[in-house]
Amino acid sequence: MNQYGEYSALLKYVIEIGKNAAKEIIKIYDNGKYQIDIKTDDSPVTNADLASNEIICDGLTKLDSSITIISEENMFMAYEER
Repeated sequence: MNQYGEYSALLKYVIEIGKNAAKEIIKIYDNGKYQIDIKTDDSPVTNADLASNEIICDGLTKLDSSITIISEENMFMAYEER
């Protein structure tokens, strides 16, 4: 497979991760079972945010576990670990 075929397959996989995360957000809001918490920086975060973040991080880790994922919803990661 040439590099464009590899990128195409990669892009399809990443898009699927995003769609799965979006479906989970919609499911949580449609059920009315969302909860809002306040993070240590006084910004809001919902259980839908955390659920979608987990889906995205899990999907990307399955793609390549050697890449560090930095996300707003993940716990603070030391600079050395990034």
